[in-house]
Amino acid sequence: MSRWSALAGAFLGLSALLLAAVFAVAPVVQSTASYSWDTSAGVVANPVPLTAYRPLGIEASVSCAQFTALPDGGAVLSTTAEPGPTGTSPDGLWIGAVTPGAVSVMSAGRTLYSGPDCDLSVRIGPGDWRIARGGDVLAQGAGDVRPYVAGFFSQLPSATSTAGLSATVTADTRFETAASGTKIALAVVCATCAVLCLLVAGLHDRRHARRVSAAHPRARKLVGADLPVVVLILLWTVIGPVTVDDGYTTTMVADAARSGFVGGYHHWLNSPEAPFGSFYEVYRWWAGEGTPLLWMRLPALLLALLAWWMLSRIVVFRLLPGGRGMGWVPWVAAVAFLAGWLPFNVGLRSEPYVAVGTVAVWCLVEHGIAARRLLPIALATLLAGLTLTTAPTGLVAIVVLLVAAPAVLRLMLHRRGAVPVTVGAVAGSVGLVVLVMFADQTVGAVRAGTAIRTAIGPNFSWSDEWTRYQALLKLQVEGAFGRRAAVLVLVTALVVSTTVLVRRRRIVGTHHDRLVRFLAATAAGLAALAFVPTKWSHHFGGFAGHLTVLVVVVTWIGCRAVRREADRALILSAIALAAALALSGSAMWWMASAEQVTFWDIPPQVLGVRLATIALSLGVGWLLVGIFLRDHQRIRRYLVPPIGLVVVTLLIGTTVLQTYGLVRATVLTPGYSQPRTTAAALVGDNCGLDPYLRVEPDPAVGLLPVAPGPNGATVSTGGMRRPADRVEHASREGLPATDMWTVDDGSPGSLRSDWYALPADASGPVVVEVGGSGRGRVTVEFGRNTPTGPAVIAEMLVDLQPRVSPARFDPIATAPGADLVRVVAVQEVSEPDSWLTVSRPRVPRTIPLSAFVPATAPALLDWPIAPLLTCRRQATLAGGIAEVPDVVVTPGRDLPEAMARSAGGPFAGLLQAYRLQPVPTYVDGMPTTWRAEVLRLVPREPLRPPMVARGMMTVSGLSGRPPLVWTP
Repeated sequence: MSRWSALAGAFLGLSALLLAAVFAVAPVVQSTASYSWDTSAGVVANPVPLTAYRPLGIEASVSCAQFTALPDGGAVLSTTAEPGPTGTSPDGLWIGAVTPGAVSVMSAGRTLYSGPDCDLSVRIGPGDWRIARGGDVLAQGAGDVRPYVAGFFSQLPSATSTAGLSATVTADTRFETAASGTKIALAVVCATCAVLCLLVAGLHDRRHARRVSAAHPRARKLVGADLPVVVLILLWTVIGPVTVDDGYTTTMVADAARSGFVGGYHHWLNSPEAPFGSFYEVYRWWAGEGTPLLWMRLPALLLALLAWWMLSRIVVFRLLPGGRGMGWVPWVAAVAFLAGWLPFNVGLRSEPYVAVGTVAVWCLVEHGIAARRLLPIALATLLAGLTLTTAPTGLVAIVVLLVAAPAVLRLMLHRRGAVPVTVGAVAGSVGLVVLVMFADQTVGAVRAGTAIRTAIGPNFSWSDEWTRYQALLKLQVEGAFGRRAAVLVLVTALVVSTTVLVRRRRIVGTHHDRLVRFLAATAAGLAALAFVPTKWSHHFGGFAGHLTVLVVVVTWIGCRAVRREADRALILSAIALAAALALSGSAMWWMASAEQVTFWDIPPQVLGVRLATIALSLGVGWLLVGIFLRDHQRIRRYLVPPIGLVVVTLLIGTTVLQTYGLVRATVLTPGYSQPRTTAAALVGDNCGLDPYLRVEPDPAVGLLPVAPGPNGATVSTGGMRRPADRVEHASREGLPATDMWTVDDGSPGSLRSDWYALPADASGPVVVEVGGSGRGRVTVEFGRNTPTGPAVIAEMLVDLQPRVSPARFDPIATAPGADLVRVVAVQEVSEPDSWLTVSRPRVPRTIPLSAFVPATAPALLDWPIAPLLTCRRQATLAGGIAEVPDVVVTPGRDLPEAMARSAGGPFAGLLQAYRLQPVPTYVDGMPTTWRAEVLRLVPREPLRPPMVARGMMTVSGLSGRPPLVWTP
């Protein structure tokens, strides 16, 4: 290739990079939306729950007629319904009179005007504000005093004249953009230049490269180890547990189908995760209009098969050429791959993409170095950049490139014309990555979104990396023994392989340079996780390929490189101690996936003996043997098994235990089962948990009648009274106060209720609402009628909670034959503010959730429960405003994070206009099991939707003003 062709390649690549930079700041077409107070039928509140909390601008006008009709003090107009200490809104816009005759205008906690004038027009923009009367300016200033806006509220009587009363907010829709013609043209030209410079690199390779096979010669043939990998990956696709973020992904993707962009939905004021999160776009394209769990898991299934093919056909044999004829190598690789993939990468997170991207980058880089080709290196750069766009953990793929950089540099310097060709190809690849990063957003929007995500968090520093391993070693979901085993074996194998390589300088049967680069890339990749702003153990899923290779390498080292039994015993000791630490975790999974799972709450054990104890004993024994064998070599063969056998046994054991636990749970769980409903999608049933949910519209209907006969009257002593009339001690589920008993003045009290008759055909639970603080004791007694009177056959003690909450009991399971129930409560004096409240028992009268609210009605699904309710239509975030849902469904918490202002929840403004009323929720066939809680939105006052005006405008890609403002 001529010098001019090489320079042309460099020119094309640098042009592509420059065009990509211009593409990122190119103008876009942005949707606009403004919302006006509808006062056409009188003064009625309008909910305007802005997803960004603060508008781009607000304009309002009031007249003296409204102030004349205003009650003593109060607001003519407020953008929040929550008053501050003086009756004014703490951070919204408040126009009213604190005292008669004194008009005040406050915004964002700052007093803008105070005086006697009452015909006012207010305009607040992102950088300045002005208050005027007619043409006279009464006050003005600079600075950002935009208010928090949840709606238009007023304390005026509804019949007040609305002449001169108005308010309009312009919503912040900076993320609702589409590519302009200029941006599309730049993308086309940039992509063309990038492809051409890659072609130049390919032509350059034809003259200077050498032929090297990229894969194993038998890459197209099936091997025995393929079968367990494919079978288990397919099985886990169906029965595999949901991850905590599966619903996070499905809700974002489902909302994007209506809003036009993939926003945060539950956090960060609905700002996108750009420049990261490109895998959401994959799921957006894959999902279309529906997100059934089984269908959404198929991309991870395909990625698993691709990763296994690359590892078993390329990576392992390129690092371990001496193992080509060894039949055990693919089997060890299969065991390690499954142990690293299954606990982390079955769900809808980014780690499968990171794992596959990292392995593919390694394959391309090493093939480029071996074959002296520049095109694979350029493609590796492109793929590493694309992997980084999926999530910050994509740094692991970037590290592979950085570790290989010295070898690539030597290749460039030894080939004539390689430097400009490589520079051009790499620049063109980076340009393509920039196109992906900013395809749906601009530089200005990305800066604004990054700033708000940093402010709200989580945003850990690199020095907090220890918290990731702390979470891994806790007895919780993130520290399940399958996850621990994969990570601890990875670290142990890395340390052992590096130590042996340093001591031996070269390991027979391995490719030395590639092995050194792989070990360095693994160590640097683990270190690079420190710069990821979140510290979840999820991220170790990106190292599934590293674990596969290192287990094979350690097994090879144990066979070929570690000859002394004393050294082998010390290595076994390290592995056994890692196993003990791993097996001290449980098989805990998230939410419904944990039901009936073996060892979900305790470490695994056999005949009452913990496996961790056995592993610890072996580790200590091998440590002593390793020290002893340094001087006594004659008993070595009887005490030191092969290293690979121990590692493989540990990984097989953890994989089998996890799989067995999930299969057992699928078979034994009564009623709803997440694996069974996931499998039901194969026959077209995609609704998951939804058909099993039942709600109790009116709890009072299910109250039990007093049993007939002389069963004794209610006995109450020491001040336990009826009704329970304090709001904080009222029924959480809507029971009348007259069906509650309470003592809340610090005095002692007791209750022995009537016997209540249980219905003969009752299939639901018995529910008693209980709450209290101090030394209280509540017992629910089940009895049976006998000729001599009621006889107690079972007593159930209730755990007191610091708020009134329902306790559920299944008399069929706990008190067979019972036909009576009563409540016995005793409150002892403990402290002045102690209290105790109990309710009359009831057997709920339920209806299906679909009969209570149809699936087509908008619903806010909290992200932990969302993957189980994929037939429900989600409330949409579009036009800078949150759609008002008919119901909110959570996994048992009162407030979903999407409504929590502390998390930047874009639905938080709804709580200004609505209160959440729990609707008792049950799972069909599982009387006492909690799976979901339905909350009804009840207006705090009469409401009317605002008037909406929508439009489009072209904005600069650098426009990031005004900044997103968030206060907890």
